[in-house]
Order: sequence, then C-alpha cells, then structure tokens
Amino acid sequence: MSANASSPFHQRGVAALEFGLTMMVLFIVFFAVVSYGALFWAKQRVSFAAGEGARAVLEGSLAGPVSPLVGCVRATQAAGFLAVSCEPRRQACGWSGASLDCVAIVVSFDVARWPMVGALQQVGALVGGDESRWMPDAVWGRAVVQVKPEALL
Repeated sequence: MSANASSPFHQRGVAALEFGLTMMVLFIVFFAVVSYGALFWAKQRVSFAAGEGARAVLEGSLAGPVSPLVGCVRATQAAGFLAVSCEPRRQACGWSGASLDCVAIVVSFDVARWPMVGALQQVGALVGGDESRWMPDAVWGRAVVQVKPEALL
C-alpha cells in the first residue's frame, strides 16, 4: 500500500458517513420506542374510558332508569382527543341465578388513525412483510357493570 493511500486526504468524509449511518439507526430505534410508548398510552387511555363509561351506567342506574348509551357518552369524553368508537352491550350476567343484568361498554381505537403509529405500521411492512406482527390494528378496552334490569331503558 502506498503512503498516499493512507493519507488523511483520502479519508475525507468518512466520519460524516459513519455519523449519518449511526444517526439513522439511532433515529429508527428512537422512533420505534416512542411509537410503542404511544401505543401503550393509547391502550391505557381506552381502558380508562371503558371503565368510566361503565361507572356512568352504574351511577345513572342508582338514580333511576338509564340508557346504556350514557356509558358511551362518558367513555368518549374520557378518551379525550382520541377518536374512539364505543358500543354498549346489554347482556345476561355470566353466572346462574343472577337477578341482575350486565352492561358491557366496549371502546376501541383504530391505531392507523394515529399518524405516528400508522407510520410505524408501514415501516414494519417494509421490514418484516406482515405489519400485523409489528402493531395491532386496534386497541380496545372493555368494562362490565351489573345493574338491576328495571334500571335500564
């Protein structure tokens, strides 16, 4: 190898190239951590909203007849800026001899509607093929409350 090949002038820009490659990898890792954190936060928020909706049905049933839709109104408010969908389900309780009805408040959030998490789904599709292995399509929460049958409209 000649002395000119190892001179500092032939190594120009190598540090910038290494810095750029390293920063790209670190940015992808940082983006993934933040996106997964956002997903866990959204899951927690949706679960909280379902619990608040069930609590609203219970509180309303103690005051008089109430519609299970009251739970969805409260759940939507509790979800804050997340655009959630809510479905109240009136159902029989799961044990025999129960003289009470159960109301389930099911709240869901479409993950693709959140830009940061939706972008991570697309990155997962590029890297691993099936994006469903990387991120779920939706997060949901469910809360069930017992009420007297005559307390429901």
